[in-house]
Amino acid sequence: MNFDNKEYDNVQDIVNHFNTHFTTIGDTYVTNSTQYQTNKLNDYVQDKIPAGVRFTIPFIKLDETTKLLSKLETSKATGLDEVGPFFIKLSSKALAPSITYLINLSILEGVFPENLKLAKVTPIFKNGDKHMPENYRPISILPTLSKIFEKHVAKHFYLYLSKI
Repeated sequence: MNFDNKEYDNVQDIVNHFNTHFTTIGDTYVTNSTQYQTNKLNDYVQDKIPAGVRFTIPFIKLDETTKLLSKLETSKATGLDEVGPFFIKLSSKALAPSITYLINLSILEGVFPENLKLAKVTPIFKNGDKHMPENYRPISILPTLSKIFEKHVAKHFYLYLSKI
């Protein structure tokens, strides 16, 4: 792989350089016009939200958790927690009460567990020269439990946005 016009063939060096590339590439694209567009979007959204209306995440019910667990795609990859969707779905009846409790505790405390934010990142080749990091995109594989939480929040956020 070529990073900064220097060739690397050591796996650890390549991994470290990909990490640096993926974690800093966003800074390359941030400009004043991006900030202007963000401010414009914020103003637009604020004008659409009626006074006093706020987005809140309701607690999840046990039957909702069970339903989300039953819909897990068992062929999906396993995150850093190494607990795949197949095993979670297989043991969903036993796990659903605990998962419901954890999600509700997270909502109550207003804190998303750090371990559920950690992703396994894999560079996927797009096209062009395979030796250039710019020709790869990162794929993040999150823990399965974070996806359950995400689906609950996304559902209620969509409902909220549909009302305003």
